[in-house]
Amino acid sequence: MSQNTIPYPFCDCYVGVSGWSYKDWKGTVYPLNSTPYVHPIKYLSQWINCIEINVTYYHPIPATQVQSWVEQVRDNSAFLFTIKMWKRFTHENINHIELKDVSLFINSIEPIASANKLGCILIQFPQRFHRTAENRKFLAELTDTFSPLPMAIEFRHKSWWHPQTIESFCERGLAFCNIDQPLPNPNCLPPTEEVTADFAYVRFHGRNIKNWFSEKANRDERYDYLYSETELDPWVERIQRMRSKAQRVFVLMNNHFAGKALINAIQLRQKLGYPVDTPIPYELKAIMHSPNSK
Repeated sequence: MSQNTIPYPFCDCYVGVSGWSYKDWKGTVYPLNSTPYVHPIKYLSQWINCIEINVTYYHPIPATQVQSWVEQVRDNSAFLFTIKMWKRFTHENINHIELKDVSLFINSIEPIASANKLGCILIQFPQRFHRTAENRKFLAELTDTFSPLPMAIEFRHKSWWHPQTIESFCERGLAFCNIDQPLPNPNCLPPTEEVTADFAYVRFHGRNIKNWFSEKANRDERYDYLYSETELDPWVERIQRMRSKAQRVFVLMNNHFAGKALINAIQLRQKLGYPVDTPIPYELKAIMHSPNSK
């Protein structure tokens, strides 16, 4: 369905993880005893070249704190951040967009933009956000408000995978976020490979169908999934095709439980032709080869 046929050279691919602060990463991703202290962002940059900041989904972060994150990779010219938009604009019931909220969010991420470390803003809507006239109007207002920031829009509901949506995104330079998610019903957005802007975006959520919509499951149970290499291979083909149409492609693993996102990010980087010279932590290797990893 992609309308973007602008030819680009084989572009750079930024592969990374969604978030870095998880209790279950201690002793799996991060050493139990790390002396001297190394900031998680700098530590992760040994294997990946992008991190999706998702704490901004819960509330704006003080710019001074954001600046400290930038400092961890300031000298790494190949490293970028993507930033998940505040849920006030995507998940909470609001009648209109408050400019003070817009200012709070933009001011908080300014250090990343100023350092040329901003890949894009990720605007993620929930499954209940369907393609209706009202929601289309709100989406247009929201993206107009944050223009000209680069934006990727993630839908979970299949109704948005529509020719008019794709055409509109191409015209406005908005990236349609391609996702891999559990598919417990036909209304869930299936895997796509849309390139509707000068960059493309892909997010992996795992395939834990049992817990995806379960009210009894917690966050960790929903995202507890390790992709097999066989499951990643079709995505490698899609991503390579996207790389021939875009100037940048962002690929973020959100199957975060127990560091499985980092395992799959490293595997994807290698499959996409990027060298990974730093050995992965021993504890992660154990998870990779565990028969109960999924």
